[in-house]
Amino acid sequence: MKRHHTFFLAAILLLTACKPAETESGYEACPAVTCELVEFNDSVPAQIGPDKPLKFGFDLEIPTKDHPQLRQQILGWVRDLLGESYQAESLETDEMLRFFANDFYSMAEYYGDCCYHAHLEKVFENDYIISFKYTDHAGSGGYHDIHQTFGLSVLKADGSDVSGMLFDRPEKLREKLLEGLAAYFQVNTADEVKQKLRDDAATDLPLPMLPPWVAEDGIHFLYRQHEIAPPSAGEPECILSVESLRGLLRPDVEPLLYPSQK
Repeated sequence: MKRHHTFFLAAILLLTACKPAETESGYEACPAVTCELVEFNDSVPAQIGPDKPLKFGFDLEIPTKDHPQLRQQILGWVRDLLGESYQAESLETDEMLRFFANDFYSMAEYYGDCCYHAHLEKVFENDYIISFKYTDHAGSGGYHDIHQTFGLSVLKADGSDVSGMLFDRPEKLREKLLEGLAAYFQVNTADEVKQKLRDDAATDLPLPMLPPWVAEDGIHFLYRQHEIAPPSAGEPECILSVESLRGLLRPDVEPLLYPSQK
């Protein structure tokens, strides 16, 4: 199953369910987005290996059909995380997930006792922005199982990517990231964080390959395993409060993060 770190982003989408109101920031406020839980669980017998089934499952919290373009936007992002091989015009859940279930079975049939399960949930919404987090697990419960996390934040008004427009000069985030990583590594200072990193990352900490996303507890920055630290460190994550990022956020974007939350 092909994986990559790309957000599926539509260039221009007008949400028919959203009746925007102009604001001083130039962006549009929208009503709350209603979401529903879509579940898909399937299994087939293993062809070779242990006498246990292959399993494929999802539970997705996605915008309802009252928000058609935003719904398609989020399902398109899920499609891209699974791989771009599904090219049907409609991204409705049953047909798309059945396609990827069969794709998974075609690769996993020789292993037996193998499963894939993914969970999508809304993690933030205010008048302007909505965010979703996607977590998955592939494997059979052993050491080599794969766990991944992705986040996506978009403008409710037109589906535009938020993560790429948050910061004026992203390079100035590095000191904040070092400070924020202290909690993950359970140390107290940026210098102690550097001792946990690879030498190259300690000298010049790169920005995460994955785009950040907005959640209720702040802005999340997630590094993949091997990206900045030894494999035993897992996937270092840094959560920075919006307040701590004042002065680093783009002036026209900062107001989007302070309206009353839904």
